[in-house]
Amino acid sequence: MLLIGIALFLAASSRGEIKEAAIAFAIGIFSGFIIDYVGVGKLHLWYYPRQPFPGMRHFAFVVLSWGVFAMTINLIWNWIDNFGIVLGALFLGQFAAYEAVNLITKSWKYYAPAWLVLIGWFPLVLSLRGLFLLFSKLG
Repeated sequence: MLLIGIALFLAASSRGEIKEAAIAFAIGIFSGFIIDYVGVGKLHLWYYPRQPFPGMRHFAFVVLSWGVFAMTINLIWNWIDNFGIVLGALFLGQFAAYEAVNLITKSWKYYAPAWLVLIGWFPLVLSLRGLFLLFSKLG
């Protein structure tokens, strides 16, 4: 995750988009914490076996991963700028990358049914994009 974040930040900086990368990363950190607070802490839809919520390991690994996740969504969306292609690529690519890695690493485990996890990715991606657009206009 760290290498993806560094590569994205370097690509963004070479394009003069450091502000956009920082906004997307910050949105991911804050949104990810809220999502985990609700999804893990209150609704018990999933959990992190090695990085329990809340805890220092959770903040050091999981919350920063949310930042990279949001940065990936928003920078790629800016670069491609075609709703259908971007949504398909991000949804399928991100979903496959994160969930496939999770099948191997077991970094998080779901209590929720698989269909809910799959459906939940659409509002996740769209809400992170919407927040990015909102805060990009303000900043």
